[in-house]
Amino acid sequence: MWGSRTTSSAKPLRLRRCGPRWLRAWSEPWGQRARPGSAGRRDWELVRANRAKAQAVDPHRVGAESAWVALALDHAYEAFETMLVRIERALAMPERSGAAWHRVILADAGAELSGLRPSLVPAESADGLEKLLGFRHFLRHAYAAELQASRLARLTEQLASAVEATEPSVGNVLSALRDAS
Repeated sequence: MWGSRTTSSAKPLRLRRCGPRWLRAWSEPWGQRARPGSAGRRDWELVRANRAKAQAVDPHRVGAESAWVALALDHAYEAFETMLVRIERALAMPERSGAAWHRVILADAGAELSGLRPSLVPAESADGLEKLLGFRHFLRHAYAAELQASRLARLTEQLASAVEATEPSVGNVLSALRDAS
């Protein structure tokens, strides 16, 4: 049952409100919150793990293999966006809202916030991440559409280059957040 999943010894997990929509990430139970740096590091590791999953399968094979690649791309971008939200919360920035908050948070990640954080997304990676965001929207709303292998392959390459290009700045910000908390 969604929203009431429990484990044998843990308190029930709950969904955390993020702007006008529910963020699709579980938050820690009250009193057991992870430090912002460690939670962001966990999100970044999910981005990297899903990148590896997407690269491990040939998207030109039809059926379950191409669906696996599509879901790995979706999960990688979701983890990246969740990490951006966590970083903004740790820096006491206002919550995002509005219909375009997904695009705005990605665009803002490409800009340096003087006195708060450096740019997280290099200019050469911004376009690839925007395409992943668009693909995530397509995947969640195109119920009977066929997945195009060439598009999946291109997106997998863009994800790999975006992860490689953003890793140094993301690592620095997450380390600073971990050290500050």
